[in-house]
Amino acid sequence: MAMADDTAETVRRALIVDDDPLARTLIAASFAEIGFEVSTAGDGLEALSLAGAQTFSCVVLDVQMPGPSGFEVCRELRRMPQYRTIPILIQTGLDDHRSIEQAFEAGASDYLTKPVNDALLRHRIRFVMKAAELVGELEDKRAKLDEALNLAHLGHWEYLYDSGAMISIGGGAARLSRGARTAARRVFPAHPPRRPAARAP
Repeated sequence: MAMADDTAETVRRALIVDDDPLARTLIAASFAEIGFEVSTAGDGLEALSLAGAQTFSCVVLDVQMPGPSGFEVCRELRRMPQYRTIPILIQTGLDDHRSIEQAFEAGASDYLTKPVNDALLRHRIRFVMKAAELVGELEDKRAKLDEALNLAHLGHWEYLYDSGAMISIGGGAARLSRGARTAARRVFPAHPPRRPAARAP
């Protein structure tokens, strides 16, 4: 089952996993109201199959389902590179403190208590999505910093303007990303200014 909001500028996909059809429908409706395209699954195996076929922006898991539990599905998702930082919410009972602990141990981003409050759910969704966005920005900055540090440790090197490669004196070469090539071209213009010729004494 899928629900979509065509007004959303960027398509965000949610996967709702619950063996209770009514619970799936209610949660899916909350996601659809705030612009998500929604897919649903009735058990853990179906959820893992869907998650492997496409990447979802957010996943909601019930704890008790036929086949793998919500905890097991969460652990499996966290083993997939594309779900390493994706928000995953696990539904638990109101006073089930042990399940809440297990949810976080399995890698959940947050938890929902049953019965799920529609207004609260939408706030939780916005919160975890914003947190995931900030984590993504931090990881991008860290990757750029790592690239800059790697570049700094090349030692003596020469930048080939046309190919965007860095050639070290030892013969090694490193291909730079588009962003790094742009930065390098700012440092090394295509036609650097000529130094004035030294005057004879």
